[in-house]
Amino acid sequence: YGGTPLDPGFDQLLRQTDAGAGFARALGTALSAAVASRGAPGYERELAQLAASGPDFLSFALDGVAPSAVDVALADGAGRRTEQDGSLAGDAVPRAEVPGAVIVPTGAASRIGLIASPASSPYSLEITGHATADLDLSVTLPRGDGAFLRGHLGAVAISPGEKLRVGLDLARPDRLALERDADGDGTYESRQGLVQEVLLPQGPRLLSATLIGPETLDGASPFGFQAAILFDRVVDAGTAAAKTSYAVPNNAVEVARRQLSGRLVFASLAQPEGPYVPSELSASGITDSRGAAGSPHTVPLRSRLEDPGAVVSGRVLNADGTPVTGGSVTYSNNPSWLDCDASVGATGLAAVALGPDGRYEFRYVRQDLCGYSWAMSTRDPVSGAVHGLSGFVRTAGEQIVLDLVLFGRGSVAGAVRDGMGRPVAGARVVALSVTDPQVGGATRTDGEGRYLIGDITVGPVTVSAGSGALVGSSAGRIDRAGTTASVDVTLNGGAVHAGGTVRKLEAGVLSTLPGLPVVYSIGGTPVAVATTGPDGRYTLDALPTGPFTIEAALNTRDRAVMSGTAAAGDRRDDLDLLIQVRSESFATVRGLVRLPDGSPASDVIVSVGGRGVLSAADGSFEIPGLAVLPNQLQAIAARSRDGLRTAFAQFIANQPGQVVEGIVLTLSGLGSVEFVALDPSGQPIPAQEVALLGACGNPCGCVARKAGSDGRVRFDGLPVGTASAQAIFSGPGTTDVATASAAIVRDGDVGWARLRFGGVGTITGLVSDPDGRPALGAEVALRSRVFRYDGVSQCGLVSDVSHRARTGPDGRFRFAGVSVGPVSLTVTQSFFLTQVGAEGVLTANGQALDFHLRLVDTISGVLSGTVVLPDGTTPAGAGVEVTANGALPDVVVSTDAGGAYRFARIFPEGAYTLTVRDPVTGGVAREQIYLRSRQDVAHDVRLKGRGAVRVRVVDGAGQPVTSAFVRLTETDFPYGVHEGALEAANQGVLTLPNVFEGPLSIEARDVFARGGRTAATLARPGDVLDVKVRLTTTGRVSGHFFQRDRATPVPFGVVKLVAGGRTIGQTTTQGAVDPGAFAFDYVPAGLVRLDGQDPLTARTAVAVGSIDHEAQSLTLDLVAQGLGTVQGLVTRNGFGEGSAHVDVVSGSFRAATFADGGGRYVVPGVPEGRVVVTAGLAGGLLSG
Repeated sequence: YGGTPLDPGFDQLLRQTDAGAGFARALGTALSAAVASRGAPGYERELAQLAASGPDFLSFALDGVAPSAVDVALADGAGRRTEQDGSLAGDAVPRAEVPGAVIVPTGAASRIGLIASPASSPYSLEITGHATADLDLSVTLPRGDGAFLRGHLGAVAISPGEKLRVGLDLARPDRLALERDADGDGTYESRQGLVQEVLLPQGPRLLSATLIGPETLDGASPFGFQAAILFDRVVDAGTAAAKTSYAVPNNAVEVARRQLSGRLVFASLAQPEGPYVPSELSASGITDSRGAAGSPHTVPLRSRLEDPGAVVSGRVLNADGTPVTGGSVTYSNNPSWLDCDASVGATGLAAVALGPDGRYEFRYVRQDLCGYSWAMSTRDPVSGAVHGLSGFVRTAGEQIVLDLVLFGRGSVAGAVRDGMGRPVAGARVVALSVTDPQVGGATRTDGEGRYLIGDITVGPVTVSAGSGALVGSSAGRIDRAGTTASVDVTLNGGAVHAGGTVRKLEAGVLSTLPGLPVVYSIGGTPVAVATTGPDGRYTLDALPTGPFTIEAALNTRDRAVMSGTAAAGDRRDDLDLLIQVRSESFATVRGLVRLPDGSPASDVIVSVGGRGVLSAADGSFEIPGLAVLPNQLQAIAARSRDGLRTAFAQFIANQPGQVVEGIVLTLSGLGSVEFVALDPSGQPIPAQEVALLGACGNPCGCVARKAGSDGRVRFDGLPVGTASAQAIFSGPGTTDVATASAAIVRDGDVGWARLRFGGVGTITGLVSDPDGRPALGAEVALRSRVFRYDGVSQCGLVSDVSHRARTGPDGRFRFAGVSVGPVSLTVTQSFFLTQVGAEGVLTANGQALDFHLRLVDTISGVLSGTVVLPDGTTPAGAGVEVTANGALPDVVVSTDAGGAYRFARIFPEGAYTLTVRDPVTGGVAREQIYLRSRQDVAHDVRLKGRGAVRVRVVDGAGQPVTSAFVRLTETDFPYGVHEGALEAANQGVLTLPNVFEGPLSIEARDVFARGGRTAATLARPGDVLDVKVRLTTTGRVSGHFFQRDRATPVPFGVVKLVAGGRTIGQTTTQGAVDPGAFAFDYVPAGLVRLDGQDPLTARTAVAVGSIDHEAQSLTLDLVAQGLGTVQGLVTRNGFGEGSAHVDVVSGSFRAATFADGGGRYVVPGVPEGRVVVTAGLAGGLLSG
């Protein structure tokens, strides 16, 4: 009821239809218990106190008098009345004329009235007695200053024929009095003042705060970031959106928005919250619609999240075990939780700052139902590298402790020398960590060629250096945090010399080419250029090593290219280039260009590919130097300089030197078109703009001209064929379009056509209900020719919805400015949902068409039946709620003493879902039915019966599990969930009572993340179903992480557990009590692998094993791999090959370096095991 502004159509439906009266009765039934507990005046006061925070209203309450004892009426200043006559039948529609007014029966002896938008003061409340009674009365009305005045009287006596009246004048609200007409003659003999009080807006009060996900609101996130905050009244949108209005311990509200009824605020949190760590939400400073602020209030932050989650906490530590006190930890999870798209990587969802002891905590980390892991990551405050670990949530409420340990850091120092061993000053040096490729550093060498780069992650490191065209690289290892690795780099290149002579061979004559540029390139990039001297020679010095190309070009066609590979110290003076010019490789084409009348066409562009000439005065042309393409057609084109005339032909050139003759190119013809623009009556339209279509990408045309005083417009210089034009006329409320085409048959022709606008007409009509009465509030849509322009392909009149309207009390509608052409109408109405329509054609400007559309009554008949108990025969009795859901919002009725239910004739034809709930026994049922128009339906419903399910949980070996969590889900309505925990006393058996019959899904999970699932069906009421759930087979993996000596433990080492091809666990080894120790519980059966890494030295370790049977304990110790040095010699044809690129691989270790001038290389810090060394020259020309 109500609304700002009041919707007159919907208000009339509420007041004057069967559905509206039924809704008022249903509302009264829903409120009856609350009214009975407080009394009608008491409930009215609570309602008025809440409503005082919103728009103006009038309310009243009567209590202690049966409907048959009195008649109640509300009258407004316009003489309209809303009545509740005790003599009317229960389902009759009472007189209801006052806009926004309703009188709701709330019990056998009480009623509450409301005027939601009082706009016709003064009002009066009138009570007429039919029996002797004592009644309690209260009224509330706005005082005009933002407050409300409430008056009440108790034990007011009334006799048969006596009338009582209370005037409700908004201009004089303080004159509240009860007037009495004892004999009912219309004269009120006495007046009694009401006891008055003032109601002031109290501001909103926080009722609840609940974490929600997609199980509550479509589109909500399942990660615990969103909350629904409920207040007792409508809140102000501005203060409700202020982040400072809310407080959550160790968290914050990032975004808040008022939604739906205005009592609800949806908020987004900075950190995820869940059901495992108690929290609360406080609200303060939030005002109501009148600006009154509610008092601060705090409520528990409850959760409706269904997905399991865990609490993840831990520390961020340096490699030596000391805490990292600055920075943050970022929590990432799978954002593609709906479709499980594996191509979408994990996304950061939240970040929390580290505490002074390096600790962090995320209170809800969701278990990804797609099977992907979550991750925690932090950024090294010194190096900027990102370090992270990932894991899986195995059971709801799991407490996961995950420490993030940063790698240790050291330095790299050394010297940079050239190929002759001399220090290189100012060389740029870059060091990159192999352990963590995110980490690196750069510097330049000093005057002695030395460098130092700090804060590099421990472990293998590669160093590259360069100076000008000289480059080199080497590898080393930082053995431990705080130490410095020594890595020297030798630069290669700079000793290559190239030279030669550039010659030309043309028509059998060989000659040198002086003054010609010669370009030396490496990998496609020019690195040096020289110009040939008078003798055609060139010289290039100080070139880099590696694969090269040398190129010289006379033009874009005639050129010479040479390729090769240069090594340090090479001197090549034999790199000669020969450019061969072959003029005989081309053909020539000759012909004539003519106008359409056969006369010569001079000064015309004739072209083949990119080569073109101008035709001579006699129209002749000759194009030499054309490519010879045996047996292939080549195109030749002619185009006048203004681009209006064109011609095309084809030819074949099979042999070098061939002359193709006889080509005749006849240019296309030109003409003109003339259009005349006419209005709908056939009169010329001066100055009307007309545009040619198809000349460009604009769908409205591109070449536009204005018509003269006679409405004519002419376009010249158009090619032979059809020319189309369009004119657009815009008037008040309408746009008309005219199109036409004219033909140019031959050169010099003038085509002609009319552009005549169609005009507009008027559509009127009447909509009536199925009984022939005018239909109020019918939605009418007209489809006609309407102008549409999208800037790409559409510019004109298309068939679309052009007009919409809603009928008034007379049921009529009218649409003006409708384009001439086909029209169609469609009509629907809230209580006659079947769409009806009509079609017609406006054939002339100014024509009017009138339609009569009659709505179709698709309302079904009475829906009734009996609700019976699970035995199928015994009626369920009174008070069972039956809900029908379909085309209308949910409608609820209750059964009578015989278990019968009945819905009035309010449902449109269609499919409906019947849901039955017995509030006494808890019985439920849900069935689907289809209601047909005007047909009564009798449908009996049997409540579902219940039984018990005994769940027995066993481990992988079949032994009873005495501690596990069991969840049983009813996979059919009512989709109930039953949960319980096994206890040692019941030997692995849990009995779940009151389970509804039907299909079931049972899953079990113990505290060690073992799980199992099965399905079953409870067939009949009263059955006891036995179900066994088997958990997965798991074992335990434990051990120590040792240094190479197998005795010294590695504290705070990172250990990963890999099973089934994926990482299923990560941990850090202990730093105290038992240093180096680690353990993984409940590891699934199968092959397992442990990967370890020491954060201080970056040494790695690997161990493998397998879990074969339940409760197996597998001990796997990790031993850091030993390190050694790989050195050797790279040779070519028995001689040392300087500048060769060398790769050394050992397991996951990889390092790269270059051989020195004698072909020798050295790579320290290589892990023990099989080592593979490969060497090659730049570009891979030679390798070994």
